[in-house]
Amino acid sequence: LRLRDVVCAAFDGAHWETQQQGLRAVIGLLDDPAAQSQRPMSLNFSESGSYAVYGAPATGKTTLLQSAVMSISLCYSPEQVHLYLMDFGGGSLRLFRELPHVGGIVDGDDAQKQSKLTTMLIDTLDRRKKLLAGQGLVSIDAYREATGEQLPWIVLLLDHVAPALELYPDIDGFLQTLVRDGAACGMYLLVSAGAVNALPYRISQHIKAAVCLRMTDRGDYAQIVGKTNGLEPENLAGRGLVRSTPPLEFQTALPAAGKREIDRVNEIRRLAGLMRGAWTGACPPPIPVLPEVVDWREYPSEQILCGLTEQSVQPCFATLAQEQFLLISCAQDGSSTVRAIFAQAADRAYPFSGFPHPQRRAGSFFHRSCAAILGRRTLFCHCEAPQGAVAISRDHSGFLRIPGECEIWCLRAPRRFAPWNDELPVFAGQSVPIWIFLTL
Repeated sequence: LRLRDVVCAAFDGAHWETQQQGLRAVIGLLDDPAAQSQRPMSLNFSESGSYAVYGAPATGKTTLLQSAVMSISLCYSPEQVHLYLMDFGGGSLRLFRELPHVGGIVDGDDAQKQSKLTTMLIDTLDRRKKLLAGQGLVSIDAYREATGEQLPWIVLLLDHVAPALELYPDIDGFLQTLVRDGAACGMYLLVSAGAVNALPYRISQHIKAAVCLRMTDRGDYAQIVGKTNGLEPENLAGRGLVRSTPPLEFQTALPAAGKREIDRVNEIRRLAGLMRGAWTGACPPPIPVLPEVVDWREYPSEQILCGLTEQSVQPCFATLAQEQFLLISCAQDGSSTVRAIFAQAADRAYPFSGFPHPQRRAGSFFHRSCAAILGRRTLFCHCEAPQGAVAISRDHSGFLRIPGECEIWCLRAPRRFAPWNDELPVFAGQSVPIWIFLTL
């Protein structure tokens, strides 16, 4: 059974024609003996919220998720639906990397990307909650009708939840929040699990819709889809049960045409490339990950580019005319390079008169504790000194306490670095801002 046999695609090879109401993913064919009919089997996210897919190993859970991705991509434009994939199985979800609907794919061993994705989705959920609350509404459909703003649906697909929770225990709280609060804001989870107890109850209690493929324990069927009266899926890959009165049997469709797996993989890649080439609009926000190299030319500004913030990967700038700065850096993080970059940037910004005197405010030593993250262990800080002499000392007698093993450099005049010693008060009524570089 191929997906194209059961799905009514909106994508015609050049663009997406129809605007469908509600979000649903056709994933196979449903058999209804009482009505003597067969009809497309779909996951109706708009009505049921998040979904869980249960099944023993090698029963077709990943294939079902692949069919869901292809069904959504064929029926909805990237403007309507944003997809994010977390692959803790065999890596087969990477096939969809080129789909314009996919904002990013997290592999099981990429802890940084996993953390960034969960943070990004929680921030998105919080923003949407505020938008709904501001209008006095409780659902994304009502918000769209009231404001005319077409917020896209967001679906997170998580393949194999057990290893995800084992590798990243902190993801537990994120999943709870997503399945509890996400549906009202148009954000859904589609998760696969190898057994009923693989998905903790604190998460599964908020997932009202589930399907199951063949299970190792026959008693699991009733717990997942209700009393089956002896009905069990046939021993065929992709065959499963869905909750109904009584439960009904369905067959999962293959995500693409092809007799062999390699043929289906090539067809998915072809369709993904075709959609990528056809789509000219905005794509989903990518998962924010710090690049290996930051090119200042990509962030034009009259201010000095300090770097990119670690959490949101947004540019952070220094305003030398208004602020003083403190840079604390580990030697292996390239503090000498950082010193050269800032000296050159300062020279470009103030080539003649040097650094302007800052506007000081007495009594406020640390005005902001952290302005930007330059590297894994490099902190770019900003402080304001009170009037008079304030020394940085190693014996805790000053306002700023520095470890004894630090190498300290002080930029006391334009383009001139000098080592600092204990006798030199660094904030002693200087006429220019003073930059301190602490090399740990």
